[in-house]
Amino acid sequence: LQDPRAEADHPVADAQFRHLSRVRGDAGRSAIEAVDAFEQAQYLALVEQVTDDINGLLRQAMAGQASPNPGAGQAAAPAVSEGGAELDSVSALWQAALVEYIGREATPPKDIVAWSLDRDLVNPADRALDVRVLVTREQLSSLSQSLDRVVQALMRAEVTQAQFFEALQGVAGQTMKQPEEIGQGAQLADTGLLPAFIQSLPYRSDILSLTDEMFASMTTQQRAELEWSLLAKLEQYRAINEQVDVWFQLNDTDDDRDRVYPLHLDYLP
Repeated sequence: LQDPRAEADHPVADAQFRHLSRVRGDAGRSAIEAVDAFEQAQYLALVEQVTDDINGLLRQAMAGQASPNPGAGQAAAPAVSEGGAELDSVSALWQAALVEYIGREATPPKDIVAWSLDRDLVNPADRALDVRVLVTREQLSSLSQSLDRVVQALMRAEVTQAQFFEALQGVAGQTMKQPEEIGQGAQLADTGLLPAFIQSLPYRSDILSLTDEMFASMTTQQRAELEWSLLAKLEQYRAINEQVDVWFQLNDTDDDRDRVYPLHLDYLP
């Protein structure tokens, strides 16, 4: 309610009330409407429109429309200002409350789940897409440390003729709190040694499905090739980490630790 006698204070008061009435989840919007304190008809029209809007949104929600369309199916209400700004403010509050209400009992899905062919249909040897995953320095460092343990385990198993998981447990025992959990996994992906995010990426790993039986059935040449491949990827990680100009910010306000690098899927183990 604005008092015309204090018009000079309106800008300050408006800024303060807009801050107090910010819509949850959208800091750029405020659910506030200004009306002359001495214009009873204008005030009543605003109250009636807000009430009609809320009732209309409730009817739509009860009918199973989880994403109500502001203004749809509602009776015309007296206009307070041009463009129906009042309806927008009510809708913003409603949407914020609806998202919060639904989120209490639901598991939010991923933002986007899609499939695409990364090879040319005519000539499969040609790449149609260059798929990469954005990783932070911390994620790359964690991946490098985990992969280094796998390489050490491969070397130890080759020298001592031990099983791969037994060697891996011995290598990881110096850094993991519960290294015995490694021996409980049927394959390397089950040990929790490698970062979990790489298991959800669209690529076929060389080592995630590795088991004791697979390692035992490998020839000396196959084991050497696997070891060389992993060592080459470790060297790539070190080279990427040492470069400064290849890391970039997703947002201008991000800290340096939040900078990311577009890691090619072929660089993953």
